[in-house]
Amino acid sequence: MVGMNLQAIYHQPDFPYVDPIDTRHLRFVVRTARGEALSKVLLHYGNKYLFGPAHRTIEMRLERSDERFDFYACLAPLDDRRIGYLFEIVPPEGETYFLSEKGLSIGFDMNEAYKWYFQFPYVHESDVVHVPSWVHDAVFYQIFPERFRLGNVYKDKSYINMKWGGKVDCASFAGGDLRGIIDSLDYIQGLGVNAIYLNPIFSAMTNHAYDTMDYLQIEPRFGTEEDLKELIDKLHSRGMHIVLDAVFNHVSYYSPAFQDVVQRGEQSENASLFMLHQGTGKPDIKKRNYETFSNTGYMPKIDVDCEKAATYLEKVALHYLELGIDGWRFDVADEVSHRFWKRLRLKIKERFPEAILIGEIWHRSEPFMRGDEFDGIMNYPLYYTILDYLALHRIDAKEAADRLNGIYMLYRESMLPMMYNLIDSHDTARFFTAAGKSLPALESAIALLCFNPGMTSIFYGDELPLEGGMDPDCRRCFPYEEAIKGTPHQEVVRRLFALRKGAVLSYGSFAAREDRGLLVIERQAKEGKTQLYINATASKIDVPFSPDFAVSFENNGILRNGFAIKLS
Repeated sequence: MVGMNLQAIYHQPDFPYVDPIDTRHLRFVVRTARGEALSKVLLHYGNKYLFGPAHRTIEMRLERSDERFDFYACLAPLDDRRIGYLFEIVPPEGETYFLSEKGLSIGFDMNEAYKWYFQFPYVHESDVVHVPSWVHDAVFYQIFPERFRLGNVYKDKSYINMKWGGKVDCASFAGGDLRGIIDSLDYIQGLGVNAIYLNPIFSAMTNHAYDTMDYLQIEPRFGTEEDLKELIDKLHSRGMHIVLDAVFNHVSYYSPAFQDVVQRGEQSENASLFMLHQGTGKPDIKKRNYETFSNTGYMPKIDVDCEKAATYLEKVALHYLELGIDGWRFDVADEVSHRFWKRLRLKIKERFPEAILIGEIWHRSEPFMRGDEFDGIMNYPLYYTILDYLALHRIDAKEAADRLNGIYMLYRESMLPMMYNLIDSHDTARFFTAAGKSLPALESAIALLCFNPGMTSIFYGDELPLEGGMDPDCRRCFPYEEAIKGTPHQEVVRRLFALRKGAVLSYGSFAAREDRGLLVIERQAKEGKTQLYINATASKIDVPFSPDFAVSFENNGILRNGFAIKLS
């Protein structure tokens, strides 16, 4: 066909291009060049042993487009779990192409399809990703425990070295604890939140507690295991869930296990737990003659492929799940071995199938997102896209839509509900600050979060909004007494979260596009269709409808950084 970009046409018989939604439905995806004016794209499929004239045919639909490609998809019902398949690509004129294992061909003999069809040899139960039932409508509230609220007024406060609400630095201790979170559950739930994610709470020396001393002891500054159990139980009684932060990549230099290695070197029974540089003597924090997190000598890296280390970390993960937590967020997840994550997932999912496992990965994560390691990742590519579009104005609506569509074509569709979507965290500047203190930009960013597939999360104080630059400034103290008074911004957040927890945004299909300078997100389910329109341009843009909910909207138009939502 003249002008058709044949090099762009692509499929692989593997995730995410074929995805078992359940044992009786397979999702298929085929890629073509963006903007090809195709008449239709067809999927031919059937029992691989009987494939021939008796196969089934489904017309695929153009589902999403990124900067370079169009992605056609369909959901195929199965009569048999052993599947052979191929694609037919029909242009408006010229030759029709068939895509199979022999590549692109003009014409295809279905009677000899068994030689060249793609196959999904057998759809096993274990191929199907289980999405925990509570995840679909999950709205998270991330809490940095040291700065949220001091609740235990009777504890030893001698470690506190700053006034609550004062300027924070890397060595500041303000006194926040688990009791403060327990005492604030009415407020947290009142925002429309139904899950919380806590930064580390285990024994540590720093305020951030990413330098674990003892995984099986709650840091006394935060409380006790009994306090954690009370928090878990009270959350569950409200229909809420809790995810804890696990740092299985490294420990504190001052942890008893590593200190034994510092003293005894390779003669220590703990030496195999860490990655020492051979022939360089005992670990020395100044020489840094051992593997570490980043370039941080006080965080020595664990060798998780050491059986002793792996067994211990499995024990830790299961212990807190037995206590009642609903999942884990794993720190520096992409620097921990695939082998370890696979075995840990099996251990956890055998006993706790409703637990969510989230990896902290800031980049593309396909190797970790096949269904045998993490359920989801912290979706920093989404964060960067929202930041560039609404806060920094580095990209326009078309590029934003292209990026969003591209992100969600990287992974299995069945796993998208478990992505952990965020606009800021303990490791970034507050979105409100990054956006030049533009409240409409923050509210549009939260709206965009709610409209993307995955779990929605805000960082404590985003609902006020709380200001803050890069770490440690983003970890300011939460002004609880001010927060409970309420603000118009909090009402916007509540309305967005209520919408987010509805069926359409919990289960609906997703597509992003540009329309006259506006970014448009469309979610559709059997319950209806919901559309979000965002304007990040400098000019007002009119829309041909009366919005059901809007911010920065005047005289039929969306102002700069505003949004409008249409329900149908």
